[in-house]
Amino acid sequence: FLFLSPFCLKAQLSSIEINQQLLNASNTMLLSYQGDSFLISGDSIYTLTSSPIKAKAHHLEQLKYNYVYKGNQAFLVNASNGIVYAFDGQTFERLDQSFEFKTQYDHFPFIREGTLHTFGGYGLFTHKNIITRFDSVQRETFLVRPNVLHKKRPPEMSRLVGQFSKNVLYVTAGEIIEPEVIREVSKKQKTPSCRTLLLHSAIK
Repeated sequence: FLFLSPFCLKAQLSSIEINQQLLNASNTMLLSYQGDSFLISGDSIYTLTSSPIKAKAHHLEQLKYNYVYKGNQAFLVNASNGIVYAFDGQTFERLDQSFEFKTQYDHFPFIREGTLHTFGGYGLFTHKNIITRFDSVQRETFLVRPNVLHKKRPPEMSRLVGQFSKNVLYVTAGEIIEPEVIREVSKKQKTPSCRTLLLHSAIK
């Protein structure tokens, strides 16, 4: 059992109460960067690891975002791709000169060789299994051609979980449009209720 002094308990409850109020706001998102934790809520960003909690305007467009962080690089990309910000732990800097694509909702973002990439997503009535790359010089997003055969590529999917390691992208099926593939994998794993599909796509 964990026992807290009345003072510690009061401080913890106060923090929970404040955070709950923030979480109830629109456009809420938790993120971390080099040991610090942040909360984007409404039009502000809160540094949760500071005492007291610090708050300031973030100057982001009021959109839903995906966040990816590796080493000293962090990117915020809007949920359907197209709009890209860099984050340095203090401020957001808009990098693109583009717009909301509305074609890759619920994609998976990852960083390869210091560059933002995305995989999958849903938009314009279709799921995707494409990989895109953001070019910070041209300030635009481009399609990447994988160096694997089409039949070996992951199926079209969105709301997925993934990991990029040693130049290979591993993704697990979230919402997928090929249920027969999941059934086949479930048979092999002897877990009919399992809906996880491990796939990879090298992009050297």
